[in-house]
Amino acid sequence: MIPLSLSNRIGRIYTALFVLAAGVVFHNPSLLAQEIGTDEALNGDAQAVKKSYDALHEKYSKKLESMSNDDFKNKFFLEIMEDVSSGDDRIQELEQLGDAAGLVIAYNAQAKLIEQFLEMIETSDSLGSRRHGVLAELDRLEKDGASRHEETQNRYSALRKVFADIESSTIKEGDFELAQEQLEELSLRCSLLQSDIDRLFELQWRAAQEAFRVASDSMDTELLAVRKLRPSFSAAQSLHQRVKKRYRIVPLLKAAQADERDKNHAQAISLYESILELDPMTEEAQGKVQEIEALASEQIIKESLREALELITDGKPNMALVPAKRALKLSQVYGFDVTSAQSLVDRAKRDDRSEKVRFGTQQIRIALDNKDWGNVITVADSVLNIQPGDHFASTAREKAVEQRRQIASMVEVIAQGNFHLDKASQEMDRPLVEYVVNLLDESRAKYPDAVDENFVVLEKRSKELLASFDSTIDVEFVSNRRTEIELRGYGKLGKFSRKTVALKPGKYKARCTQKGYRDRLIEIEIRPGENREPILLEAGKKF
Repeated sequence: MIPLSLSNRIGRIYTALFVLAAGVVFHNPSLLAQEIGTDEALNGDAQAVKKSYDALHEKYSKKLESMSNDDFKNKFFLEIMEDVSSGDDRIQELEQLGDAAGLVIAYNAQAKLIEQFLEMIETSDSLGSRRHGVLAELDRLEKDGASRHEETQNRYSALRKVFADIESSTIKEGDFELAQEQLEELSLRCSLLQSDIDRLFELQWRAAQEAFRVASDSMDTELLAVRKLRPSFSAAQSLHQRVKKRYRIVPLLKAAQADERDKNHAQAISLYESILELDPMTEEAQGKVQEIEALASEQIIKESLREALELITDGKPNMALVPAKRALKLSQVYGFDVTSAQSLVDRAKRDDRSEKVRFGTQQIRIALDNKDWGNVITVADSVLNIQPGDHFASTAREKAVEQRRQIASMVEVIAQGNFHLDKASQEMDRPLVEYVVNLLDESRAKYPDAVDENFVVLEKRSKELLASFDSTIDVEFVSNRRTEIELRGYGKLGKFSRKTVALKPGKYKARCTQKGYRDRLIEIEIRPGENREPILLEAGKKF
């Protein structure tokens, strides 16, 4: 048999699969025999071999349907499938000839080929599982930073290359036994590299943790190195977010630990509380407040009361609340007299309220001077929340609310005025202009504090427009000396060839009459400040 080219083989195999998908077994000897009526011609031995072969061929056909695309690219599989296809052709010829002895030989040969094929497919499936396992190991190495660490990146690249070579040569050539051995060896090398990268990562992580603990200058660099190796490592991400705070926390920790050793319990607690406020996850400060409180509650109460009193005396009642409340809490927990602590808490709250009211009052005065009515209302509300009924804050708020109402009203007045003036200019409506002038005069008297630049501009515009209605404009008329002209709203102009008349802005009608011609009525509109071209006045059409 002369082997076909690889492309021809693939073409025949895919043709076979197409027929299989349509429900017909390609080159199935039993079907062919039924079609040509040769079953009766076969002797008993051939019939038995044929029956066994039919069952094996059915397994072969089903396996072709379930094979992956990678299997169809395998050179060894392609050759066997081509041999099976050629053998089916031979069986068809022998059935047509009725050669029972030849059929037995052909069936047996085909059976060996198919059994070899099925065995290799099974081996290939096992090899595929092993291949996927090694690929998963390589992917894990990539995830764990083997390609990003200078001590492992070359080894990792080499392992990737070995894997690619196994796929492109050994597996593709069908040498599955050798491929299994190579993948086993590659898996072992992956395990060794995994151990090394884990060790290197652990060393880097310890260095970063130590740098973080002491807040060294290399803290940020060490953590960046960890995150470069394993970007998704959540512990490093969390630690990195706390770097800036750590530089502030370490000096406070040292001071707190020193106070704790010297039995300055109140100061130590205050420092630990500040540390936990900056970073609640600080391990060195966890549980320290409760621990110190339990060891020296009475001394802490005394120190806290003294600290609170000093802060109140220094005019810092808000800061005094912290030690005062601490003293009150400990007194309640450990059964001490709470009178002094409660008194200091009440005093600190009272002084704190007074200080906030004083500061708020000062801010209200500044806002009033700047006519910042919105800020006046905001600050006044905060003062009234602290001290309900405060006369100054209430009065200032009422004034600010009224001023904002006036401003809103004035804004509406300005918008209305501009609208009416625009309309009056277009329609030559003097009464509308007079209405706007009166509206602005009334608004100025009613909302004097709300007068702004826009209002002043509108006032000027309205007065100028009103004045323009009282001023005359020289208008030139042209006629033919034979037409009698009467200008309604002004008087008779008579006959003329050219005449200039001083007219106030407004709408006029010129009646033009001439013997032998129809009368004509011409509407004329004179706008304030307008410089018009000469107007032609003539009678209508000739009778």
